[in-house]
Amino acid sequence: MGEVSVVLVRSAITFFNLLILCRLLGKTQVSQLTFFEYVSGITLGSLAAELSTNLSLRPWPVFVGLFAWGGFTLLTQLVALKSRWMAKMLDGEPVILVYRGQILEENLRRLRMRESELAELLRSQSVFHFDEVELAVLEPRGTLSVLRTADTQPVTPADLGIPASSRGLGIELVVDGEVMDQNLRRLGVNRTWLMAKLKEQGIRSPAEAFLAVVDADGKLYVDRYTDRVPKSHDLSDYPGPN
Repeated sequence: MGEVSVVLVRSAITFFNLLILCRLLGKTQVSQLTFFEYVSGITLGSLAAELSTNLSLRPWPVFVGLFAWGGFTLLTQLVALKSRWMAKMLDGEPVILVYRGQILEENLRRLRMRESELAELLRSQSVFHFDEVELAVLEPRGTLSVLRTADTQPVTPADLGIPASSRGLGIELVVDGEVMDQNLRRLGVNRTWLMAKLKEQGIRSPAEAFLAVVDADGKLYVDRYTDRVPKSHDLSDYPGPN
């Protein structure tokens, strides 16, 4: 059997074995992986690549290593479900980074995190000022949970006793300058209706819109290709090379 045939056979066997292991280990997204799970995934991928292409290796020892890593990873996940101590060892614990507007520098140093990284995580939660934070907790999987101070939390219709209706799921009508005719048909409208809505926002052609989405109330959101952002909104404090 030629080298190409051997590689194809090994790759096919490895592919389906890796598929089985991935199904057993769950459907956790990359952004939800702990560091240990990420390293385990990289190791499994490396073993699979070696098995597929390194013809100088005997296949069975590598297969054993592949399933051993997968089995040990699955075992630690199952043990962590039963043992709180093991779960802490594998995943770590939440860490408070901001308490009542005060940055806990000691915790930042322990995590080797810069203030700029903390500010970035807060901005991803629509918080732009530290004094608006009652509590900010870095979760074991790297996400930041934020509790705003009582006076900065948004007022809801329930707070005011006002009945509210859902805007529903937005339906895309224009994507990357192209009209989604199937979505127009779902809404029972046509291109003439769409053009009238676009002209209300000063857009003469769908090609000028990067995205157009309509909600259940018929409100149309449009993002143009030509963004109008003032230079004063540049967040960088680096002046650049002279």
